[in-house]
Amino acid sequence: MPSNPHEIPRPKRPSFWQSQNICICTCLFLALTPIAQSQLPEPATVRIGVLSLFHPHSLLITADHPITLLLDGAPHILDRHHQAAVRSTAMGVEVDEIATHTLTLPPDTFTLTVPNKLTRAYRGALTITTRNGILIPVIAIATELAVASIVAAEALPGTPLEALKAQAIASRSFLLANPHPHQLYDACDTTHCQFLRSPPIPTNPAAIATQLTHNQVLAWRASLEDTPHLVAAMYSRSCGGQTRFLTSSDPTKYPFYSVRCDFCRRHPQLQSATHRVGLCQLGAADLARQGQTSTQILAHFYPNTTITGLP
Repeated sequence: MPSNPHEIPRPKRPSFWQSQNICICTCLFLALTPIAQSQLPEPATVRIGVLSLFHPHSLLITADHPITLLLDGAPHILDRHHQAAVRSTAMGVEVDEIATHTLTLPPDTFTLTVPNKLTRAYRGALTITTRNGILIPVIAIATELAVASIVAAEALPGTPLEALKAQAIASRSFLLANPHPHQLYDACDTTHCQFLRSPPIPTNPAAIATQLTHNQVLAWRASLEDTPHLVAAMYSRSCGGQTRFLTSSDPTKYPFYSVRCDFCRRHPQLQSATHRVGLCQLGAADLARQGQTSTQILAHFYPNTTITGLP
């Protein structure tokens, strides 16, 4: 451990990273300079590819008020509660038997239905194109609304508010720091990125947690001389009692220290099959019930990070 308690370890010191007691000894929230602007996407909206799990060939669009769809820029009026039938064709998209390349809907509230499978409400700007015969619906959603929708979908029932606040900060950080592996949008609504469902009402605990942590993200730097970097804060439902150590050859990437989770040690079960990296949702909820704050929870699962505000 560094002799100076305020020193951040450099990535070349793996023995420091691998200490299992690191979260107790060095969970320091350090004052950081602002995150480099070049790292940050436009904060107003994020583009989420939705319903991709269904690989839809057809969709239905409805709203509880009249809306105007734009078919290659030409208006197509959809009356209240009427359905617009969208399907993929060899030439592109067809809307109510009108051929078009791209369907767009300016920011509004509406529902999308995968026939005989699922109906989900959204609030944002919609674009539908096709690729390999599959409809690609993408919604530009206000970032904070996307975070609230993710927290509502990802959090476990009965999660205390402080754990929800930790989840909101982690989800926001992952959403904005995600290396954008998709070509047509910033993130998807599956476990490949993060679940996203209908936006929660303002009194929903997920919406409250998002509002209370507005624009807060996790940042990390390898040394005091380095530029702070946004952390793509991974998380899982359960960790089996110890989160996994994970690092990368890129020195700007957060190393994801291995930390102990007492709750999962006391209540062993099938751990998450995905990664067991970063925040453990069951462990975070337990820490919140013990009186720990979201700041303390994040310090435990993401040692040597700081909470900072987006510019």
